[in-house]
Amino acid sequence: MQPIRHSIVLAALSCVPASAQQVLQSWPPAPGETPQAVAAAGDVDGDGIADLALVEANLALASSRLRVFSP
Repeated sequence: MQPIRHSIVLAALSCVPASAQQVLQSWPPAPGETPQAVAAAGDVDGDGIADLALVEANLALASSRLRVFSP
């Protein structure tokens, strides 16, 4: 995998905990890999209401998905 792809995936993984106040769960990675999923809670979108965010990364495809659940 290209180094730039690792950077994109790592940036996507770190944006959720940086935007939220509390990491709820981080699923353990396979040996030598970065976490595949991280869940966090807090005000992700800045509207003053607590949200739940889940980021999932697929390092084999160098892609990630961020889902924010807001009441």
